[in-house]
Amino acid sequence: MRTFEHFNQSGAPCPICGTVDDKPPVLVAIHGTEDGNICEALQIHLDCINLTAYRKNGKIILGMEAEEIKERTDGSVKRCKKCCS
Repeated sequence: MRTFEHFNQSGAPCPICGTVDDKPPVLVAIHGTEDGNICEALQIHLDCINLTAYRKNGKIILGMEAEEIKERTDGSVKRCKKCCS
């Protein structure tokens, strides 16, 4: 993941909070979009994600824990699979 100082406010909003607030973002690669050293990525506010690592069967799995359910600007709600299913 690559971090930046400012959110690109002319692009898509953060997929978690639904805003384009000018807070530090990270670019998270979208699996399966790789073409050589280039891939598509999502711009996500750094303070909207809470990554955690798990060890299972000799592998390390990264996951995202939701601290709260955030309402998006369009009125929809982003629910995590861990606690909201």
